[in-house]
Amino acid sequence: MNYGRMAIIQQNNKDFVYYLGDVKVDGKNIRFKPFVDSLKIEDAETMNDIMSTESFPLNSKSELTLSNLYYVYDNTNYKEAKGNEVANSIELVNTNGKTVKAEFNASDYEQSKLTDNKTSYKVDCSNIEDGIYYLRVKCKPSGNTFYYVNDMESEEPATLNKSYNEIKIAENEIPTSYSLGDNYPNPFNPTTKISFSLPQKSQIKLKVFDVLGREIQILADGVYEAGKYEVEFNATNLPNGVYFYNFTTGRNSITKKMMLIK
Repeated sequence: MNYGRMAIIQQNNKDFVYYLGDVKVDGKNIRFKPFVDSLKIEDAETMNDIMSTESFPLNSKSELTLSNLYYVYDNTNYKEAKGNEVANSIELVNTNGKTVKAEFNASDYEQSKLTDNKTSYKVDCSNIEDGIYYLRVKCKPSGNTFYYVNDMESEEPATLNKSYNEIKIAENEIPTSYSLGDNYPNPFNPTTKISFSLPQKSQIKLKVFDVLGREIQILADGVYEAGKYEVEFNATNLPNGVYFYNFTTGRNSITKKMMLIK
């Protein structure tokens, strides 16, 4: 049995559809994370979490295949979508530190590139480090948006002679400098993601504090290898308002602002 999940992002009287499915690792079918389909999806972060597969092991000799499609549904003027109000892509995420190893198949909803036919892909894993990974659809909408998800299942095709487009994963690129990304989404409710980069192995601390300078939460603290990282801040139990997050390592210190709106 093959498993798939379809994200439907409704915005400006258009339904932006993005599908990920038929995920296999060394011939084993990979399911998606379970979710409660009766719950309303409030934001992009929740949508991204729901549009994630279960985790699976990968190494440089693994065979990873998947299918993907995207289109705008029942839209009388496809050219309106050219501004790409909605952007989707697929991320390959290492569960160790939730680092994004690769991002591919970014959506482009221009009329000439719309299709409702699934395309099959084979991911070249030769530059993959041994580890546990998962795939997720990264949704980046703008403006007033409604989110929906459909699960899909299909029997294995009778023929195994399937053609694949290849996705090449680049070798690890070590960042050239320390950096702290803008949290996304911002404003947020109740969770947001914060990314940072390290050019070398470093002792780091990432913490959140309020407008009075009181420490709210430590998101990361310890020695990290060179690379790119992403952490989540959950403000479920905090009041509305402005918060700051500070990233320090050695002589480097960066502070940015974020807004919680419930």
